[in-house]
Amino acid sequence: MSEGKKVEKPCVNVRYVYMFCNDILTIRHFYTDLLGMNEVAYDDKSGWLNYKCDGFYMMFFKTEKDKIPVEERWAYLPGPGERPGDIDVISITVLIPEEDYKETVKRLLTAGVPLRSKVPEWMQYNYWGFIVKDPMGMTVEVTTVPKENPESTVWVDK
Repeated sequence: MSEGKKVEKPCVNVRYVYMFCNDILTIRHFYTDLLGMNEVAYDDKSGWLNYKCDGFYMMFFKTEKDKIPVEERWAYLPGPGERPGDIDVISITVLIPEEDYKETVKRLLTAGVPLRSKVPEWMQYNYWGFIVKDPMGMTVEVTTVPKENPESTVWVDK
C-alpha cells in the first residue's frame, strides 16, 4: 500500500458461506435444534440447508460425491492465553443470547456432542465459551457475552 491519501473503497460484503456435509439431517439437528440458529430454507430431497446469520447466509449442502472425512482433531482458536488446538483449520464461533445460553449448553450436553471441556469457560475476561464439534467435526465455539461480568468465573449451572 502506498503512502499518502487513503482511498476509500466500496464496501464489499460476504453474502454466503458454503459448507458441505455427509448428512444434512444431522447438521440440521445440530444447528437448528441444538444451537437454535435461524433456519430460513431447507430441502431434504436436494440436500441443502440455509441459515440467516448477521449479515450473511451459511448454507450446507449434502455431498454428492464421496463421503467427506469427519475431522477428529480440534481447531486452534486464536486469542490471548492458552487456546489449545491440534490443527489450523476453519472453525466458527456462534453468539447465543445470554437468556438462552444455559439451555443451549444443556441441549449440547444432553445430545452427547464432542466437547473440548465439560462446562463453559470464562474467556478473555468478557465472555463464556463452550467449545464443541458439529457432526462434520468442525470446532464450534458457543459463546455468550453477559451484560455484567459474573461474580465467579467458574461456570455454575443454576
